[in-house]
Amino acid sequence: MLPSKEGFKEIDLGIPTYGADVTIDKEVYERLRGDGEILEKLSALSLKEKYLKDRDYVKTKNILESFYKTSGEVRVIRDEVLKDSIKEGVRQGLFGVGGIENGKPVCDHFKEEFSPEIVEEEIIIRAELCLPKPIEGISDEMFQSYITKIKECDRTLDITKIEEEIAQYDLSSEQRKKLEKEARRRKDELQDIVKPKEKYHNINLKLNVPSGKLSDIVKMVNYIKSKFNQVNIRVEISTQDGEMAISEYEDKVKEAINQAGVRVEDEDVE
Repeated sequence: MLPSKEGFKEIDLGIPTYGADVTIDKEVYERLRGDGEILEKLSALSLKEKYLKDRDYVKTKNILESFYKTSGEVRVIRDEVLKDSIKEGVRQGLFGVGGIENGKPVCDHFKEEFSPEIVEEEIIIRAELCLPKPIEGISDEMFQSYITKIKECDRTLDITKIEEEIAQYDLSSEQRKKLEKEARRRKDELQDIVKPKEKYHNINLKLNVPSGKLSDIVKMVNYIKSKFNQVNIRVEISTQDGEMAISEYEDKVKEAINQAGVRVEDEDVE
């Protein structure tokens, strides 16, 4: 039984794998990890979307405690998972880290290398509150130089960087409209030049799956099924460097296949 937002939910571990030397703790852990209940890595973007979508800031200690104490919340394997996520988010500029001064959040670290401590006074802060305050005014000459830079950009990423740079200035409404118009026009031009393939309509995969990773593949297959109406799956098993009694093969392997209702298309034993 696993705690959830609705109380408890039951997880069926299925039939034990014959011959596998796996402890129950390891099997439970692998199942929870495969189902996304336990995280070995947490993306900084997910952290931002979950905790800063409707708030200006949140204590890092409260986030960590929610992982361990809140029913139905995702779980992390260790504190470092959260620390690494915060570190990456600060470096990418997805959010900042700081503290509270006079009842207001103050950003101390943003777009830099930083290692969080997860203490009571530490908070993550919306990126918008970490940006420099607008500089009053901008000359037409300086503004025109930014427009020229946008026109000469070869990548949409470069245009975005220019937009972020000029955002620190207090532009007039006319300047802002002209900037947005020119940036949009140049981005459209670049997208017309190189328009990547956006969707796959047929997928064929042949996988060599390491022992213990089959649950990850099952999770991936379920996702593929949500996207395609017809998904055909075939399993190929080959063995070397060992032996098995014929009776054991019939009782353990063939019986498991039959119990699962799986049709054997080809069988070669010797």
